[in-house]
Amino acid sequence: MRDINETAQAIRMAESEDNYQYQQSVDIAGTPSFRLGAYGIIDSRWEQLAEAAGIKGADWNDRKAQDLVARRKLQDGYNKFGDWSMAAVSFRFGDNAANALTERGMTDPGAIEAAGYKDIANYLRSVRQGQPMPEHPVSGQLRAQGGTQQKTSPTRRRADEIIRKQLISMSKAERKVTDDGERNEGQLQNSDTGVPTATE
Repeated sequence: MRDINETAQAIRMAESEDNYQYQQSVDIAGTPSFRLGAYGIIDSRWEQLAEAAGIKGADWNDRKAQDLVARRKLQDGYNKFGDWSMAAVSFRFGDNAANALTERGMTDPGAIEAAGYKDIANYLRSVRQGQPMPEHPVSGQLRAQGGTQQKTSPTRRRADEIIRKQLISMSKAERKVTDDGERNEGQLQNSDTGVPTATE
């Protein structure tokens, strides 16, 4: 993956086949949760991530908000690890998992799986190939969408305006990052098995 656009698109395909209304029930450390939208963001983390992206109060159903939140988190991951594949791992499994893999040069799915981390390896393969993950297909369990229309609160309206402004500035920033040069994906393989268990 060469840039944030390719990475974001690949994650959308892996998580939801590019379905911004997708919802899948999951179990996170014994707590029933949902992966929401095109990027499969955990429902309990949406508000925190939206605020970090500068759009506090944004509705997850807003596809522009999803894009902005995901791109902010992916860019943060790339800034930390210097690799879009590891940014994707951080996006789904957390910084600790991406950091441990990076320190051991384990950016290749084969090496990651050999170390005993099949979930991470399968996720990374799906993202790199831009294919849905087999362990939770889009035909999986969905949360029913209510038919009631939500009122637009002042906080939501402010968030929508911020989204529009940030999408414009984000596009300019992405062009600058691309112009500044791309980092090659690391291909080192390491059989070290000391990667800590990945967490959400």
